[in-house]
Amino acid sequence: MQLRKATDRVAGHIAVGVLADSGVVLVPEPPAELTDPDREIEALIIPNPPTEHTLIERIAPSRIATFALDRRERVIVAVVMLAERSRHAGQIHRYDPPSIARVLEEGGDFWDALEVTGAIARGIRTIPDELLREADRLERLQRRLRPSHYLSHTYESVAWGVCPWLPKCPSGKH
Repeated sequence: MQLRKATDRVAGHIAVGVLADSGVVLVPEPPAELTDPDREIEALIIPNPPTEHTLIERIAPSRIATFALDRRERVIVAVVMLAERSRHAGQIHRYDPPSIARVLEEGGDFWDALEVTGAIARGIRTIPDELLREADRLERLQRRLRPSHYLSHTYESVAWGVCPWLPKCPSGKH
């Protein structure tokens, strides 16, 4: 999770989450600033490994729900509903509430519970600064406009050449 107006990805990083479904990010052990109404945040969704051709997404949250025990102040987990769906698949392999609860009762945190129960792969709870810097660089590359240029010999071939992008184009000749 990122601060939307940060100067770079490292400075704006506030919490690691896991894309549970294309429209939901689970944030175990979230910091208080995640739910600060004066902060504008967004989910930064980075494929692993990030490349120039694997889309890095920034999606605003539409709602955040936090879960804590009534006898403790600490938020155990936040569920962030995204304003739009990610193009990437969720990373929760399976979710077993009784097993999650058992790990929490034994003193583990929510990350531990997700890892121990096999809900997520181990090692995703931290994001190195190098990965955030690389995501920043790749995202700038991905946002560059890459025009395609088509040369035709006739106006008719120009007119038909546009058809693949139009929903109301007649089929047939081209």
